Amino acid sequence: MYQTIKKAFFIPFVFIVLSTACTAGENMNANGKFVFTDGSSTINAIDFSSSEFSTSTIFKSKEVGAINHLIRVDSNTILFGECPISRECVLRQYSIDVGKSEVLRTGRLPSYLPNHKRLFFYDKASDGSNWLYETALDNITEVKKVAKEPSKKVLPNGVKQSVSVPVVQVSNNEIIYVGDDKQLWLYNIIDKKRESTEIKNCRPILWREKHNQLLCSDWETWTPFLLDLNTKRKVKISELKEAYGFAYIKESDTLIYGKTRLKAMVDETYDIFLYSFQNKEEKRIKKNTHLASGVWFK
Repeated sequence: MYQTIKKAFFIPFVFIVLSTACTAGENMNANGKFVFTDGSSTINAIDFSSSEFSTSTIFKSKEVGAINHLIRVDSNTILFGECPISRECVLRQYSIDVGKSEVLRTGRLPSYLPNHKRLFFYDKASDGSNWLYETALDNITEVKKVAKEPSKKVLPNGVKQSVSVPVVQVSNNEIIYVGDDKQLWLYNIIDKKRESTEIKNCRPILWREKHNQLLCSDWETWTPFLLDLNTKRKVKISELKEAYGFAYIKESDTLIYGKTRLKAMVDETYDIFLYSFQNKEEKRIKKNTHLASGVWFK
């Protein structure tokens, strides 16, 4: 009886955003916007307050190249890496309400910690070596080296694959990053100390704060899993197999991500999905749309 009542009144977020006949109270949790890039030179937005989840283009770069890893700075601002074909990667900030963008500096794969107002990113040093840097967003020319960028991994076929990923905040004062030894390292923003977790084969993606879990993917198979940093326990999630481009909605404990599927047994096409940790269900919310990186605005 309790399960029946619970299911009837505590409606999971994933069903709320997909229902076209919600009451006003239920629809409150669905009001929001998902801002994302498909990895090209544009940034789009899906309006969740619309029953049809309408999509619009909010930014289009004048450069030919790829936009990578969007991050949220505040309720109206995003920051992202832009890697044009013709020149080095830069960090660009974009104000959504006025549609204004500006280049901050060179760099790529940014991450922002709002409680410290600190920005982390990768860039090339004067000697040609690549480093993970830390800076204040209001004084971005003054940077501090955190760690050397990990060297590329050589695959069995001889191809070199980058293992550099944006840092992930895992506590109020700590971030986690991939070290040059391919292990996960902790960095304390206050005392600047670095500590190895001795955890290997985890590509860090995002932090599930309430459950003390890091969403990772396997370096060999790219299969996502949840990792407890203290116990090292791994939890596989079958629904997330072959998923990528993850974004997290903390308030509803929900993931947004993309998946690739075959079309007519030959061509590939892309869809965007929601996954609710509460009821362990996956729902497709957008067909024929590729997702490389995105952030949620409520």
